[in-house]
Amino acid sequence: MNDTVENTALIAIEDIKVNEIFIRRRGLKALFKMIEDQTAGFVPDLETIKGRDEIAALAYRVARSKTALDKAGADLTADWREKTKAVNDVRKEIKVWCDELRDRIRQPLTDWEAERDRIKAEEEEKIRLEEQRLEDERLEELREREAEIERREAELKAREDALKVPDPEPEPETATEPDPEAPPERPHPRKNPVSNPKATEAFRALRDAIRLDPEYAHSWHCNLAVSFYDSMPEDTQQLDDSMTVANNGASRFMKLAFGVTTNQHPPT
Repeated sequence: MNDTVENTALIAIEDIKVNEIFIRRRGLKALFKMIEDQTAGFVPDLETIKGRDEIAALAYRVARSKTALDKAGADLTADWREKTKAVNDVRKEIKVWCDELRDRIRQPLTDWEAERDRIKAEEEEKIRLEEQRLEDERLEELREREAEIERREAELKAREDALKVPDPEPEPETATEPDPEAPPERPHPRKNPVSNPKATEAFRALRDAIRLDPEYAHSWHCNLAVSFYDSMPEDTQQLDDSMTVANNGASRFMKLAFGVTTNQHPPT
């Protein structure tokens, strides 16, 4: 504290316990009383220049006392700030050193974990690729099977279209009187469609396709069973065994017509 403040203040800083007052607030009221006591006996005189100067001088000494006390408190906080900075610097150095030591000690485990995660990621990627490959193969197999079925259906349709014979045009009827003495005409025998070589060839191709492809045979069975079921009366469809009856009918047809057993899946 400079001499000017000490000489003009109403108190001497060295005479008070700064730590007690600013930290523990002990003696603060006594300090106020001590300053006030030094001003209690003053009688202001406004009539003379000297009296007015004394008033100003005493007020100034109070202000200087305030400045001296405030500086003492500021010196304390400056000291604390320096100590706080020193402590924080040491704290930072300790943390950096401990972190470096921690990382050096843990490095082998860190490397092992990284390698473990890499191996795990590779295995998961292999599994994913294998699953994708199997799925692609399954889809490709389905596409090939659908294409084969479409090819066979187109081939059968072409054969059926080739076997179709246009109906002959009906002969015009002549208004002839029947001869009552003529013997009755014998009906013409119906031509057996199986005796048609083209029809026989088409049937054999269809039979062979059904026997060679269980899925194709199963599709025939399902279409027949649904047709049988749809042809039932509505009250019959409500029965629990109505679908069983339809399936049995489809199985019987497939066995008699093509020689395959379709009451189990895949057909045999």
